[in-house]
Amino acid sequence: MNKVICLLGAGRSGTTILSIILGNNNDAINLGELNRYFLRKGEPHGFPRESHKYKIWIDFNQKYFPNLVNTECKNYKFEKHKYLFHNLLRLFKKRKEDYTKIINKFYKSLFDYFDKSLIIDASKYPNRCLSLNKYLNDVEIYNVYLVRNPIGVINSFSKK
Repeated sequence: MNKVICLLGAGRSGTTILSIILGNNNDAINLGELNRYFLRKGEPHGFPRESHKYKIWIDFNQKYFPNLVNTECKNYKFEKHKYLFHNLLRLFKKRKEDYTKIINKFYKSLFDYFDKSLIIDASKYPNRCLSLNKYLNDVEIYNVYLVRNPIGVINSFSKK
């Protein structure tokens, strides 16, 4: 069975390094903050256009979501943390079916394309994990919440 590990945590809590470590497993892939996929309309972020990673995401988009900009992107706000309460209300009304369909299509496509049985999703937001746990079908979901002392987080931003 396919599995997803959702990483949650505040900035500088270690989510990025943990996602890299977990993604080094032979049957796993670290795909970063997947909640941003629809927000950016499938446009790979942070990779030069000539890079291998950029080309992989463009190929993925063309195979699975060729109409992404015009159709599926309307649902991206469901996973943004600042829309949590607003979107939970909307999910239970008219968009629940749309969201369930697109999130299942998206993850099935990721498993098929990358041919891995474990996806590391470092989206970090509680709403993202709640949504995946509730609406993602036929996938085992594990949630990892990293906690760091708030004073340590503040101190990590200070100049040395």
